[in-house]
Amino acid sequence: MSMNCVLYAVQLPRAERLRELEDEEEFFQELENCPKMEIGKEWHGLHYLLTGTAAEFRGAEGFLVDGGEEVGPEIGYGPARLFSPREVDDIHSVLVDISPDELWSRFDADEMTADQVYPSLDWHEEPELKRQVYQRTYAELKKFVDEASRRGQCVVVTMG
Repeated sequence: MSMNCVLYAVQLPRAERLRELEDEEEFFQELENCPKMEIGKEWHGLHYLLTGTAAEFRGAEGFLVDGGEEVGPEIGYGPARLFSPREVDDIHSVLVDISPDELWSRFDADEMTADQVYPSLDWHEEPELKRQVYQRTYAELKKFVDEASRRGQCVVVTMG
């Protein structure tokens, strides 16, 4: 079973509703028409590149793995995590200052392999392909968070 990350941008009233839902099907129905971004399996690599660690990281840079308020039912790898509009602004402030090239300059195949960054693969193989995938996904992530921040939305992070 693979671990895939999906982000949703939601308005505050919908976030309040998500807090009340215990049923997985209802929870995802509530998110059905929300803007979303599928990060897929790149979530842990992005976390590492943003924080310099494979472990949990308190702070806006670590939002893919840590932080936010747990909401809803257990879905795959724990409940979803909800970030308030203020927290989304904090995340945006971190991401806006890091270009895709700067992000990739933090890539260290030896460390990522040693730290068992998910997915378990040899980070030395196909470095150019990995660079393209991670820089593209990161650029999409920045755009997604920027739009949520400008709209005053919450962000929901799911891992399943």
